[in-house]
Amino acid sequence: MDGLRAYDDGRYAEAAAVWERLAKAGEIDAQTALAGLCISAPPGIAYSPRKAASLYRQAAEQNDHTSQMNLGDFYARGVGVSIDWAKATFWHGRAANKDYDWAAERLRRVEPKLTIADRAAVARLTAEWRVIHPQ
Repeated sequence: MDGLRAYDDGRYAEAAAVWERLAKAGEIDAQTALAGLCISAPPGIAYSPRKAASLYRQAAEQNDHTSQMNLGDFYARGVGVSIDWAKATFWHGRAANKDYDWAAERLRRVEPKLTIADRAAVARLTAEWRVIHPQ
């Protein structure tokens, strides 16, 4: 039985086990689904914002726009990670570049909080991204 069917049937631990295996294999949908479970913490699933942040990062690094936006939100709010305006801006920017209007709105809210050092960090993160993900 697949993870989604188990989830829909309320068998959250079973869904988590399926998604955990697939997430470790690099499946983006499994990474994001498992991250959602870690944050929503339905019965039988421990609340784990650090694990959710790690899973969103794995999917975000594979260019998953929803995960990029969610990871940006985590950095902006300090969920599972320390608040980091540069990383929030960077990840929101990745998603906004793919016409994610929600990410663009979040980016507009975060950018005014950036210091000069944060702006330099965003530029460095962007340059590193372009080396790994040439377009």
